[in-house]
Amino acid sequence: MKVAADVLEIFQNREKRKTAQEESLSVVGITEDNSAIPWPEPLDEAAFYGLAGEAVKKLSPFTEADEAALLMNFLAAMGNAIGRAVWWEVSGTKHYCNLFAALVGNTAKGRKGTSWGPIRELMLLVDEDWGRFRHVGGLSSGEGLVWQVRDEIYRIRGGKEELEDKGEPDKRLLIIEGEFGRGLKAMAREGNTLSAMLREAWDGPGVWRSLTKKDNTKATNPHVSLIAHVTRQELRKEFAAVEVFNGLGNRFLWCCVRRSKLLPFGGGDMRPVVEELSLKIRPILAWILGQGNPVHFTTDAMKVWEPLYGQLTADKAGLIGAALGRAEAQIRRLAVLYAVLDRRERVDVEHLMAACAVWQYCERSAGYIFGADSEEKDEAQEKILAFLKERGEATQTELLHDCFKRKGTQKLKDALETLSASGKISCKKERCEGTRKKKTVWFLNTGE
Repeated sequence: MKVAADVLEIFQNREKRKTAQEESLSVVGITEDNSAIPWPEPLDEAAFYGLAGEAVKKLSPFTEADEAALLMNFLAAMGNAIGRAVWWEVSGTKHYCNLFAALVGNTAKGRKGTSWGPIRELMLLVDEDWGRFRHVGGLSSGEGLVWQVRDEIYRIRGGKEELEDKGEPDKRLLIIEGEFGRGLKAMAREGNTLSAMLREAWDGPGVWRSLTKKDNTKATNPHVSLIAHVTRQELRKEFAAVEVFNGLGNRFLWCCVRRSKLLPFGGGDMRPVVEELSLKIRPILAWILGQGNPVHFTTDAMKVWEPLYGQLTADKAGLIGAALGRAEAQIRRLAVLYAVLDRRERVDVEHLMAACAVWQYCERSAGYIFGADSEEKDEAQEKILAFLKERGEATQTELLHDCFKRKGTQKLKDALETLSASGKISCKKERCEGTRKKKTVWFLNTGE
């Protein structure tokens, strides 16, 4: 099936690019330095499918922002503006199109902030109420986020229930966090609930409640999206490993961005283009808001998704694996969004291809952002796997003495836990000869 091959090729082109790069370097007699992680290859053209691609290509000449940043802003904005009108469902859980995107690049030179400007102007014409009132900046606490989409608040006074606050009837909220490092520092404070609340917001809870005892504010059916701007250096410094492994990291679409061009006199008047695009998008948004249905795959898309699913759900080691742990869910959200922007009631192959192309760039970006940090942990795991392959099995003491040369007890422990969680190794308890004590023996699982 040709379309299936086309989608699979998106996931196989990394090795092709790597081989081509190595060949080009060998021609001029240059040896590639593997100690430096290169900037990720650009988005595949498939990512610019349909309305999203048209918007990005038409707005790009007017800004120095990266096309990847424009695309992420557009998808996040539209994914929030459509609210809970469409979704996909698995095991009784509904997944909506609210996206968390992290734009990672240099400070002013990355042009992260300017990437929102054209999309903001477009959304003001597409949905004026949303464009004026339903995006905010600044992350400080989970309670502050709930307040932005709070339900009506009643208090008992004189034995009667009275309305104290009318709440916020529009439950759509896009957070534009221009200083994500500030939010990360807030998460590190003892008792701060921001990380937990963001994780819950991405999941799309039926009722979203403040986690503090003193605050009983709640929001029913909130639809919260997030665009975060941060530098790589700040992210690696502030985003502790626990935030990646606790599930916040894998709720983000990691996107490396940088300045695309120099426009010393600006990009000119983009109002005619914005108005033209808004005329196309307004009726599509109105159509989506009138749906109220789950979005399924076409038969062709199902045939493509089945072999992809196994690749996407395979365990990946280290920080990169933790940051990319929701690949299948992220692609499904993106595919549904591409489909409804195409005014289609089902996800077809071209929508899946577009979603896969976006995800592939997020994978490459995560490799650039987190690769160096995971290198040492991955190396420890590889040492253990090689040692067990040679020995067959070994106790933890033998691994420490013979494999790690009595150094790195914690590193060994962490690597064993990660390999065990991924199903690559297992252990058994055996009685020590001549005593009642038991020892833990590690061995490779079948197929490793």
